Amino acid sequence: KTKKDFTLNLGTGNGFSVKEIVMAFSEFNNINIPFKNHDRRRGDLPTVISSIDLAKKTINWLPKYSLEDICRSSFLWKKKLLNK
Repeated sequence: KTKKDFTLNLGTGNGFSVKEIVMAFSEFNNINIPFKNHDRRRGDLPTVISSIDLAKKTINWLPKYSLEDICRSSFLWKKKLLNK
């Protein structure tokens, strides 16, 4: 029996904390993003990193963009949308 629909995790296979992403986005786009640190919520896991093994195996997919690439391109995309 062949399953037509399935879900794949796409990412780098490496994890980043929210703080790491905010700091990277700020640095790579030369902007300041104010934030506050809070305690983890009850039930939150300390670390979650999805495996991309199934994507590699099923569709021969590998990541090709870095965190810097993603931060820069998403910022430029949003700026372009706001300037329309």
